[in-house]
Amino acid sequence: MEQIVLGSVAQKFPALVLNPTAVFGPGDVNLGLAKLLIVVARGRMLGWLPGEINVVDARDVAQAHISAVEKGKIGERYIIGGDNYRVKDALAEAANVAGVKPPRFEIPYWILKGLVGLGDTLPFLPFPANHLRTVEYWQGYNCKKAQQELDFSPRPIRETFGDALEWLRKTGYL
Repeated sequence: MEQIVLGSVAQKFPALVLNPTAVFGPGDVNLGLAKLLIVVARGRMLGWLPGEINVVDARDVAQAHISAVEKGKIGERYIIGGDNYRVKDALAEAANVAGVKPPRFEIPYWILKGLVGLGDTLPFLPFPANHLRTVEYWQGYNCKKAQQELDFSPRPIRETFGDALEWLRKTGYL
């Protein structure tokens, strides 16, 4: 889809692409990544996955869309993200904000592959098993282009997790 959008630029269609990273924040009515925060806040996240992630607030992603209309360059791609974290550290921060103990051990790849093999049939997974299939590709991202060209300034992860957890409590999900 991205290639179709960028290909349309050659046809004089004024388009650009925004690629948000792992989006957290208040208002996640579909409980996408919010499921992960719920499990952490309930103290049920025992382990973390190997790898690195980049976390961004949903409100900052919305603001980036507005900035892209105003300042973005036609035909460009922008990675909309915050800071890079080891998964362990991001989950520890979420646990700290929630006031619970952080996960205690790393889940090895061989166990992870077994979980992926079971697919979406495991009701206790905090996210769809298809997310687990991509763990080996999780990585940090360089978001400087969006910061410079769109004046994008993501908020701290602690604020994002805190506001998301507060919203989950107020709406009865937590």
